[in-house]
Amino acid sequence: MNRFTRLIGEASARRPWATVAAWAVALLLVLPLAGVAGGSFADDLTAPGSQSEEAMELLGDRFPEASGGSAMAVFAVPEGQRLEHHRPAIETAAARIAEVDHVIAVATPFTAGTVSSDGRIGFARIAFDVPPTDVGPAQIDALVDAIEPVREEGVVAELGGDTVFINAETPTSGAEAAGLLAALITLVVVFGTVVAALVPITLALVAVAAGLGGVTLLANTMNVSTAAPTIGAMIGLGVGIDYALFIMARYRENHAAGQDSPTALSNAMGSAGAAVVFAGGTVIVAMAALALTGLGFLTSIGLSTSLVVLFAAATALTLLPALLTLLGDRVLKGRTPRTRRADKSGGTVWWRFAHHVSGRPWPYLIVASAALLALAAPALRMETGFPDAGDDASTTTHRRAYDLLAEGFGPGFNAPLLVVADLRSPGADAGEIPALSERIAADPGIASVGEARTSADGGDGGAAHTPHHRALGRSDVRDARARP
Repeated sequence: MNRFTRLIGEASARRPWATVAAWAVALLLVLPLAGVAGGSFADDLTAPGSQSEEAMELLGDRFPEASGGSAMAVFAVPEGQRLEHHRPAIETAAARIAEVDHVIAVATPFTAGTVSSDGRIGFARIAFDVPPTDVGPAQIDALVDAIEPVREEGVVAELGGDTVFINAETPTSGAEAAGLLAALITLVVVFGTVVAALVPITLALVAVAAGLGGVTLLANTMNVSTAAPTIGAMIGLGVGIDYALFIMARYRENHAAGQDSPTALSNAMGSAGAAVVFAGGTVIVAMAALALTGLGFLTSIGLSTSLVVLFAAATALTLLPALLTLLGDRVLKGRTPRTRRADKSGGTVWWRFAHHVSGRPWPYLIVASAALLALAAPALRMETGFPDAGDDASTTTHRRAYDLLAEGFGPGFNAPLLVVADLRSPGADAGEIPALSERIAADPGIASVGEARTSADGGDGGAAHTPHHRALGRSDVRDARARP
């Protein structure tokens, strides 16, 4: 591996302009192509082989009209007021919502009786003729425009429901920019020159740009989570800077030890370059292994992150040697304190610590393993679950709708459960459905259970209910309904 990375570095250093031009062409091809042929991001929250997936397949087969996406337009007025006073504006908004593409039905709060007991909060249920993942940004934007006149009357109007949550764009927090600035300041302090500090930052940005372009193209072939670009960029910036830093630090140390620039770079690529390959390969394999979970959104996050890390390793092995060659002595200026300390003491602090560890492997192995096991112990009691609108920032419309629904109808309202029974199963009897509903309703955490519906051919039956959780049940929850 040392020889392989050395040869790659030497080839890039011999033709620096050609290497830089190749990366520029790659970016010019990938980024515009991603803008034209890239897909949109959506969260695939299905769990293959789970009861929920089986229920949704059965629902789509026997009740196709119930398998489409759904959303809610939530309206609220201040304390002491009643939503009824703004009925004309809300019904006008519902009529505008009905004109949006793929919307097949809209039930206003007043006709459906979906107004809170105090008359302040209500919602209009919106039904689509396509699954949530097939509702595009254009439809969501049209829904936002449809409820805007209600807001002009002083009524709080927000959009919620699974379809809005799944298709919501992830807001940018600026954390990446702050991280880059902090990294730049740290690198300037370490290297003592802005030129040397900018090289790892530049490589990380190139890797992330190329990687995110690839992730966008990947979204055209599979469902890619909305969180994938953010996670990919975050990890890509970190490893991109680290990989370049590995090689640059060794290159500067070799040069300070008396090696000429080509030799110092070649030796750095042979040693630190090999470390980059192993480090990058480990991250790529580990993240790609998320595909073994069988969960679509985790698979997309793993593959997307692997792609960005692959570009980070590639830029460190090819683009970095070219830039170091073109920059010449400007990258070598500044402090090299570690090398000078090594000349006086025979080794840096880390050099001495590494040799101390290698001379006593078993004690350090036992202590390190015990520490890692202690840190991993909480995972034994970890409870996993899918995200929902309650996890997002309060600046998003679906989170505000989520909070309003919890305020007006109880916290359990935001997580209704759907029970689907297949009456074609051996021993199944439609007459047992009422008893099933009664057993569900008897659970202390259930607020209410709707009346069961049976498919047109009498083949299926079932009932929907609110979450089986004491903390979430409240008697004013009225969303429990049947969709067997």
